[in-house]
Amino acid sequence: LRKVALILFSEEVVLVGDGTAEPTVIKEADLHNKEGIAKCLEKVAADSPIQDTFDHLVKRFERARADGQTALGPALLAAILLAGRGVGNSLMLCTDGLANRGLGNLHLGRPEDLLFYE
Repeated sequence: LRKVALILFSEEVVLVGDGTAEPTVIKEADLHNKEGIAKCLEKVAADSPIQDTFDHLVKRFERARADGQTALGPALLAAILLAGRGVGNSLMLCTDGLANRGLGNLHLGRPEDLLFYE
């Protein structure tokens, strides 16, 4: 059975997971910290089949609003770690902005931020 997890991001990263538990928010202090992001994922449920979670996930997605900066790097890392929980998983990333908050902040032009995406 196919499973789907939702991660929303703008100023912060909201780990909705499969929607069966309260979302976990990755706060400012952890947006710059790989270990902090990984720790936040420990609480994220992503085991329920999509037929059981579809309506909730669609409603949550429809309420999402982009504003401010874009924590793309932390959200991408969270998605990769979450997808890595199983075999054959994939992820789809949708964004409307430049990665300019947290890990992989491309706005600053630092070499270590560019390396984050390699």
